[in-house]
Amino acid sequence: MPFNEPKNLIRKINRNEKEFYESNLYPIQDKVLSFFSSEKFYLTGGTCLSRFYYNHRYSEDLDFFFWGERYDLIEFELEFAKILKKIATIYDITLTVNEKSFKRAFIKAGKVSLKLEFIYDPFPVIGQRVKQNKFFLDTKENIAVNKITAIYSRKTAKDFFDLYFLLKDFSLQDVIKKSAIKMVPPTFEELIIALEVSFWEGQVLTSLEIDENEFITFTKDLINDILEYAKQPK
Repeated sequence: MPFNEPKNLIRKINRNEKEFYESNLYPIQDKVLSFFSSEKFYLTGGTCLSRFYYNHRYSEDLDFFFWGERYDLIEFELEFAKILKKIATIYDITLTVNEKSFKRAFIKAGKVSLKLEFIYDPFPVIGQRVKQNKFFLDTKENIAVNKITAIYSRKTAKDFFDLYFLLKDFSLQDVIKKSAIKMVPPTFEELIIALEVSFWEGQVLTSLEIDENEFITFTKDLINDILEYAKQPK
């Protein structure tokens, strides 16, 4: 399929940026994470992967899933209110989205603006979550499944970069099969439209030596492999 070859998707982090993340942003992330002790919320997404599994890139936001398979939306509201109250004792925090199953808030602390998202997730968690100190982490496999479903609707460098590492641990076919737990599998025709890459969003900051040409080849192969899988009779 047509592929608009992207450029400069990966950039080596410079000294000032590294200092900002490691001395300013990450300590605030750590403090926020210290407020979580219940199994109900668990850290997911790119920051979970980058800080606790692969250390492969720098990530800014904190994304939390709520264990909706076991707890209802009322419990989600109650638990979220408790967390927000704890954070507000330390930081200036502003709630910008307050929907029934999705919340977004921003912490302002000096030069740092930290985005927090809280999502009520009614689907089964794939794999066994990991306890890290007092809080819980999503599983790599569950994140892989969610990343695959994410690229159907958005084309960000960070999602493909995360999958570049995740798919070394899990087979693509297995991840796609398990994604059916989360969503109705798109048809081949729908995927042709969804995976057409006309532009890319964002840039990955990393301290690793990554061959960008190899990464671009991976993204092309991944898209083609997803399409080939979709053509197979089920």
